[in-house]
This record gives sequence, structure tokens and C-alpha cells, in this order.
Amino acid sequence: MVPQTRQQAPAGPAGPAGTAGTPGSAGTAGAPRISTPSNPSRNGLMLAVLLLGQFMCIVDVFVVNVAMPSIGTGLHASGASLQLVVGGYTIAYAMLLITGARVGDRLGRRRTYLAGVIIFTVASLGCALAPDSQVLVAFRFVQGAGAAAAVPQVFSIIQLTFTGQARAKALSAYAAVLSAGAVTGIHRGARAAPED
Repeated sequence: MVPQTRQQAPAGPAGPAGTAGTPGSAGTAGAPRISTPSNPSRNGLMLAVLLLGQFMCIVDVFVVNVAMPSIGTGLHASGASLQLVVGGYTIAYAMLLITGARVGDRLGRRRTYLAGVIIFTVASLGCALAPDSQVLVAFRFVQGAGAAAAVPQVFSIIQLTFTGQARAKALSAYAAVLSAGAVTGIHRGARAAPED
């Protein structure tokens, strides 16, 4: 007798449960998803909160630069201390910016943004109440760390939440806030500077 052999039909491109990498299959569940705004008013409020945090971080860079003379007079700070007041924020922000973006990817952008804004706000209060230049420099470093956690999430959330025309409007508002923050910081710093 000749033994009968079974011929197994080749598997199709997607089985009942789907295969990884196949469009529409269950294997694509782990792929990143881009959400579209379902509630325009709610997404508008979210954008306003995001841009407010971005605005505060930009203002804080320029307001201190212009107000350096009054800071030096009020705290009797040396030239080196004043340089650290400006540079401490920038150094901490630049060093931790990529780390802040990665933390947002790992722990969630909303949570990281809120944590960054809280750190920034508390550090701003500490700067306002600083009794001397050393304490001010320390809080400026903390401010930079908070900004590094919050700022990267703003652009990422805009890109992942908005699409089409809504994204274009959100990015336009983002660019406008950057410019407005710089102008506001210079103006407020000039008002704080002593008059000749």
C-alpha cells in the first residue's frame, strides 16, 4: 500500500487572529496611535493649557536677562553669580531636554508635562523669595529642570492630538506664543530694571 500523505494548505496572509505586521491584524495593537480631536472645545482648552506652560518658560528666559541690574542691586550679587542666574536655567534646560522627552515617552506626556509645570512654578516662587544670589542660582537650576520636563511634551501632544487643519492652527498658535513670550519677557524685565 502507498501511504497517504496529507497536504497542508499554505497559511493565508492573515489568520483568524491576524499576524503581526499585517494591516488590520491583531499584531498591530502595539503600534503607536495618533488620536484625532473628537471634542473641539476640550482640545482647545488642552491647547491653551499647553501653550500657557510654554509661554511661562519662554518669558522666564528673557525677563531675567533684562532685569539683571536690578537683581544684582537687590541681592548684592557679584558678576559671577549673575552669570549663573542666567546660565543656570539654560544649562539645566539644555542638558535635560532630551531626557524630558524620553521621560514623556515612558511615563506619559500629560503626567510629565504636569510634573514639569509644578516643578517650574514652585521653583519660580523660590526665586521670588530667594534671600541671596546663591539660593536664587539653585532655584534657577530647578526651574530649568522643570522647563526641560514640560516643554518637549507641548509639541509632541500637538502632533499626536491634532490633524489636518486643526494641527496647522495649533502650530500657528504655538509659534505665536513663542514670539509673544519673548516680547513679554523683555518688556517685563525692562520694567523691573532700575531707571537711569
